Amino acid sequence: AYICAGFAIITQLQNMTAHDWQIDYYNPKDNIVYSFVIQQNGLDIKESKGNIQNENASFTKLELDKVMITPMQAYQDLLAKEEKQPIVSKLIIVIQQKETQPQYNLTMITQQLSVIHARVNAQLGDIISVNHQNLMSFAQMTPGKKK
Repeated sequence: AYICAGFAIITQLQNMTAHDWQIDYYNPKDNIVYSFVIQQNGLDIKESKGNIQNENASFTKLELDKVMITPMQAYQDLLAKEEKQPIVSKLIIVIQQKETQPQYNLTMITQQLSVIHARVNAQLGDIISVNHQNLMSFAQMTPGKKK
C-alpha cells in the first residue's frame, strides 16, 4: 500500500494548524483505498466501499520526498500574485501526484462570493494554473434548475 493523496479543508485561516487531514492509501493487491483522517482527538480509519471497479481510476504513488514546499507556502505565494487581495473564508487543499511531480490543488472560497482554483507544483512552487469563477455561476449550472 502507498499514499496516493491528501486532503484538508481549512476554515480558520488565522490558525492553519486547526484542521483535520485525510490521507488516502491505495492497496493495489485488494484494489481498495483506505482513508486515515487525522483529527485533533485521534485517528479515524475509513475503507472505500468494496473494490474500485472503474478502469479509468488510477492511484499514482505520491512521492513525498519530492514535496519541497508546504501547502501554506503555496497558498501564500498564490495570494501574493493575486491582483486584488481576496478575503478567503475557506481553503481546500488536495495533494496528489500528477505525472512526475507532486501537485497541490488549492480551492479558495472568498467572502466576495468567488472561487479561486489553482494548481501548484509542490516541488518547485511554480503556479501551473489559476482559474477564477463567481459562485453565482455555479447556481446557473445546476442541472434541473429552472431559469
